[in-house]
Amino acid sequence: MRRLWYCVCHWLCVRIYFERLTVLHPGRLPAGGPTLYVALHRNGAVDGFVYHQVLPHSIFLVSTQLLRGFFARLFFCGIPVARKHDEEDHSQNDDALRQCAQLLANGGGLVVFPEGTNSLGPRHLPFKSGAVRIALDALARGVPLRIVPLGIHYEGAWAFRSKVEVAVGESVSTELPAGLSELGRLKELKRRVTTALESVGTNFTSDEAQQNAERVAYAALRRGLRALGERLVQRGALAEPMDIFFAHQEQAERAMTADTREAWKEFAAQVREQKAAYLADQARRPEWILGQSEPAADAATGTRGVLTGLAGSPGVAEGQVYLVLTPDDFAKFPKGAVLVARTTNPTWTPLFYSAVAVVTESGGPLSHGAVTAREMRIPAVMSVKESLTRLRNGQRVRVDGAAGRVELVS
Repeated sequence: MRRLWYCVCHWLCVRIYFERLTVLHPGRLPAGGPTLYVALHRNGAVDGFVYHQVLPHSIFLVSTQLLRGFFARLFFCGIPVARKHDEEDHSQNDDALRQCAQLLANGGGLVVFPEGTNSLGPRHLPFKSGAVRIALDALARGVPLRIVPLGIHYEGAWAFRSKVEVAVGESVSTELPAGLSELGRLKELKRRVTTALESVGTNFTSDEAQQNAERVAYAALRRGLRALGERLVQRGALAEPMDIFFAHQEQAERAMTADTREAWKEFAAQVREQKAAYLADQARRPEWILGQSEPAADAATGTRGVLTGLAGSPGVAEGQVYLVLTPDDFAKFPKGAVLVARTTNPTWTPLFYSAVAVVTESGGPLSHGAVTAREMRIPAVMSVKESLTRLRNGQRVRVDGAAGRVELVS
């Protein structure tokens, strides 16, 4: 009953938090028999939830700290062991190792994190020798042990509904050269385990090197998807090659697996529907309060037309309104105009050199538009409701950044 609770609990955690869990090379997972899984540790306790979905019948070697409190024990289970830096009773570790040995001798699966702790850095942390010692002990007892490396990769470690992958590596050879000393056997097997783990993990010299590699990978992925889109246009499944980016991965995989006229017809309809929804949302005026639609406001007219918002940058300036909706409008922006936009980001910064004031429909004092306006010493008013619909190109306005007011002059 207890194991059933943990299985259901971890299944719910993974299914709710992640959009998709993918296992790479699942055929490398043993169907049964004594197996030591050495797993990379990237994202704290979440790793255990994910690995448990892949290995529901295996037992984890866990830190005693995770089992200290009642609430934690509702989520974590396994064979408790005190790490060197844990402020726990280390005398119980011998019993933990006996449990590990018994589990493997009985043909079970044991999951160990050789790093001892977790890191989301560009490469793994140094590997400890505990997992290798457990393996050598089992081999000395005549247990036909298999050692399987596992890597884990998060699309966005802190992002809700992101994707996660578990990579299964090839089994580590446990046949060691004859004549090796006990220390020599430990070093040789640890070398093999290290090599196996590095084959399923990401290992970069720095965060910058990792980011560069990810950019290259995304660029290659986009080229590949565009080539796929061109082929699907030839088959009549897509209207344009770039429409492939409106397809969900599961939809494309399902259509390619079936490869029937009906499957491609369904795929084409799904892409059209998703593209139409995207274009409709792109053209739609965002609601000021999500879920509460309001009638479109009339254009501001007369000398009494005043719009209010949040003070972003102090100062008073007058100028003609120029609406900037997309980067396509950048080249047309006239010098000395009031920049009116939905929001801004660093790519919009050159416009601030030509603007006399800034008005945005969203954001606050710490948004990009407000901070940049203060650096440029020009007034700015943020979160001005309906500014894009009530103001028109060519209208003259006075912007009071300290008061958060935009007054129509003419």
